[in-house]
Amino acid sequence: PRAPHAQHLAPCQRLAGGGANVAAHPDSSRSGTAGAVFALAVAGQSLRARRKCRLPRLPRLPRAVLADGSNEEGEAVAPITFGLDEVEDIVLYQQEFSPPCVKLRTMFKYYNLPFRVVNGRHPTSDYKKIPVLEINNRQINDSHVIVKTVVPWFTGRPMTEKEMMWEKRITYEFQPAFEVELLGNERDVAMIWTRATNFIGGWQRGIIGILSPILKVVVEALFKSRYPEMELPSSKFGLEFRRALGDQAFFHGEQPGPVDLSLYGTYAAFNGCSATARFLQASKLEEWHGRMEALNVADVEQPKVYAMR
Repeated sequence: PRAPHAQHLAPCQRLAGGGANVAAHPDSSRSGTAGAVFALAVAGQSLRARRKCRLPRLPRLPRAVLADGSNEEGEAVAPITFGLDEVEDIVLYQQEFSPPCVKLRTMFKYYNLPFRVVNGRHPTSDYKKIPVLEINNRQINDSHVIVKTVVPWFTGRPMTEKEMMWEKRITYEFQPAFEVELLGNERDVAMIWTRATNFIGGWQRGIIGILSPILKVVVEALFKSRYPEMELPSSKFGLEFRRALGDQAFFHGEQPGPVDLSLYGTYAAFNGCSATARFLQASKLEEWHGRMEALNVADVEQPKVYAMR
């Protein structure tokens, strides 16, 4: 429907819209103090009108999907309606040591979900990140969206609000903080290098020693702007998780569940790194970690690590 002309609006509605259009007012082009005072007067009048009128908020419109019909990052998708017995093919487009990808593989392995992996991005999708999951040719993007969609499907029950809250915190608080700590440690960066190349020589060690502190500063600044709830050190999150465990063996009780698997899978690719050891020790999670290790579900190939001489 067309927007009504201003003369047909109630006086308070015309004023409520005026604050956003001060620049278009004929007198708004005045320069100096007079123009500023005029603009402030109009803005104040608009604010008073808003308080009196309390115009109803417009409903939020759904975000547009990508051109290929799949979801954008963070965009929720419809639940999976077919049964596990109807699955023909599950494909995870991923990278071997990517924390969100390891998290998903850990969950799938624990729940005996048959799947295959393809290293790299989806070749034909408009979504250019990883991970991407395809179930019977239905594509779901973004690890957080994937978890929220598939966990109710293969567990047979919806995630509780508490579980959803912890999954969100693992994704947007713990994971970025842990990655900052990894990049800030020279030996951990060397381990990551060897996982990518299976070799580390003298000149690589020199570059890593120079770049590691710079990487930490740059990535920390980037992540703080992208993930405003991220806190360093990551053990702040870990201690909260430890308190949530209480006297239970796992977050979900006597057996692990999606939250346990999500947290463990996020750092499992970096067992042996000093950042992992510091996180577990400072968070008092060594015993919980040992129980998770005993499940043998991390599904991460442990590469050779060459000591830095």
